[in-house]
Amino acid sequence: MIETVKDKQGKVIAYAVYSLRNKFGLEDGNGVFVWVDEVWIHKKYRKKFGVLKRLTEQAYLTVPTAKHMYFQRGVRNKHVRQYTKEEIEKHVLGL
Repeated sequence: MIETVKDKQGKVIAYAVYSLRNKFGLEDGNGVFVWVDEVWIHKKYRKKFGVLKRLTEQAYLTVPTAKHMYFQRGVRNKHVRQYTKEEIEKHVLGL
């Protein structure tokens, strides 16, 4: 699945590619884990607050059954970061 964020002129300024996974890490349309494969943000918007938040919010709302969202950090750090449904609702959605 792909989520995009566009500027006022309709140009794509960011996108995220993600898939649903099951507890074994395999792709599964009914999975409860959202694996974020790739995130790209145009260099002009990388320091703008809210672009990554909007991508996360869109992905979360597209898959409301998801219980976790996780991704691997960039080139410098291969750490895998996982967010629970509760963390996303609190920090991203403000619930």
